[in-house]
Amino acid sequence: MSAAGALQQRLFPRSAPSIHGFDISARYKPAMYAGGTLLDLFSIDRDHLGVVIAEADGSGVGRSITMAETRSVIHAFATVTTDV
Repeated sequence: MSAAGALQQRLFPRSAPSIHGFDISARYKPAMYAGGTLLDLFSIDRDHLGVVIAEADGSGVGRSITMAETRSVIHAFATVTTDV
């Protein structure tokens, strides 16, 4: 469980993106070591901000890996289009 917790913590943004005119912050406090929660804030380009809040039911290594994969897909898609 500690490995899953470490993986999940690496998925969360270290700092909020800087967007002119906005004060952005986020806080996540896990109930257990790791789970299927994903919180992500990222700059897509200078005019677009990506915000992801997702939950996969349950906790554990499997859910953490699922969210790591989900985050990767979202970031890859966001870099090729803003038409969503």
